[in-house]
Formats: sequence, C-alpha cells, structure tokens
Amino acid sequence: MSVISLNHTTAPVSTPCRKTALVSGDRNQAYDAYVLDRWSGTASRASLGTTSQQLYLDSGSGVISQDGKQVAFVTASAKAVPGDTNGADDVFVRNSGS
Repeated sequence: MSVISLNHTTAPVSTPCRKTALVSGDRNQAYDAYVLDRWSGTASRASLGTTSQQLYLDSGSGVISQDGKQVAFVTASAKAVPGDTNGADDVFVRNSGS
C-alpha cells in the first residue's frame, strides 16, 4: 500500500515507491521514501543512510513537514545509522533540501 503525504502549503509531497527510474543510481530493489516536488517536477530520495548510502530494506510511511524541509520515514535497515542492530522498524527524519 502506498501512502502519499500531501502538504497544502508547499509543493513537495512524500511517497514510498519501488520504481528505480525516479532517481539515478537506485539499485537497491526496495521501497524508498521520496520527496516529489510538484512545482519543479523533480524527485529526490529521502530514505538514505547517514552517509547518503542506499538502504537495503524497504522504507515507508513517509510524511513531510508543513514547510516541506523535513521528511520522516520508517525502515528496519541497519544501514540507516551506525550501530542499529535491533532489526526493528525505526523512524528517521531527514532534511529534504526543499
């Protein structure tokens, strides 16, 4: 199930997607959380690790802040932050750059 978080005051929205053509270099074959800018027509991946590496497990439940600058998402990927070895879903917040 795909949930899109709409923001009424800004152009960006957040959505999970498995399509590899949304951003270049997407090779993880997992659902990623994206920020889609409705005004510019661009997409950027929000679900990345602390060193911008791809996560190897699905990410989802993307929600964007009202100002469009931060995206929260859920993943169980141990690559999201160093030392995360519990194998459980964790919530992460990333600056979207919008």
